[in-house]
Amino acid sequence: MKKYIRKTAIFTAGWGMVAIGFVGLFTPFLQGIFLIVIGFYLLSFESDYFKRVVTTVGKRFPKVAQYHDVVEKKYHNIFGRGE
Repeated sequence: MKKYIRKTAIFTAGWGMVAIGFVGLFTPFLQGIFLIVIGFYLLSFESDYFKRVVTTVGKRFPKVAQYHDVVEKKYHNIFGRGE
């Protein structure tokens, strides 16, 4: 049950950020691209598709990959591996 709640919370937060990011693309006071990137990053913790997207970006930008590895390790230390 904890796994389901955690996964639902991550998906809700991720897609919420993506939705707010799309709104931000058309408004001058929100940073749309930034919020979309944060949403994709959150979704990468629970979704294989978004994990591949972040990995592909990481190949192009190695510092992003290093940062993602550090944050993912902390995430798994706090929430477990999802088993």
